[in-house]
Amino acid sequence: MNIQKQLNHQNIVNLYDVFSNDDFVYFKMELCSNQSLFEMVNNQGGLTELKVHFYMFQLLDAVEYMHTKNILHRNLKLENIFISEDMDLKVGDFGYQLNSQISTLSK
Repeated sequence: MNIQKQLNHQNIVNLYDVFSNDDFVYFKMELCSNQSLFEMVNNQGGLTELKVHFYMFQLLDAVEYMHTKNILHRNLKLENIFISEDMDLKVGDFGYQLNSQISTLSK
């Protein structure tokens, strides 16, 4: 979770703090009170081409940002992509993230 605290991007759920006691671990994070992209697709029976373009651009921007920080999410799926109150996309659930040196293959 320390990796997610280092990320600062408009399309990534902000993790503000992590603390624990003897029984529990607590996460203080940005509230995305709307719905997940999974719920939106199911509730609306799909998305218009315009909405797909809108959300895909935001998703690719977030993924590109993560890769510049050498972070691999490793669990991107509609259930882990949230829609903010402003209807913007927010990538969340970094439980499987990996800090990796992304190498370039060359001949």
